[in-house]
Amino acid sequence: MEELTEAPCAALPKPEYIARQANRLRQKLSPEHPRDLEFELVDECLPNGFLRADLKVKNRRHLLFARREKLNTLAHGKTWYIDGTLNIILSLFATRSSNS
Repeated sequence: MEELTEAPCAALPKPEYIARQANRLRQKLSPEHPRDLEFELVDECLPNGFLRADLKVKNRRHLLFARREKLNTLAHGKTWYIDGTLNIILSLFATRSSNS
């Protein structure tokens, strides 16, 4: 019988291979990226209660996402600081000029 060691079991796949397979499966289960702003939201892909509103104002669509506890935190805050990672959004959701 072999002695147990801290080394990974050679019979198991490497963790990075498992992660890669899991990501591929998750991508297959995810809805396609939208092609225009008239896309249908897939409720099963959103956490329960996360979508707060789907509004149209002057032919523009506004999706509001928030968790209840985070809204409570904002409601009790005296100052809000906002940061955005806007370079990762799809061009479909990028800010457009008023002419478009």
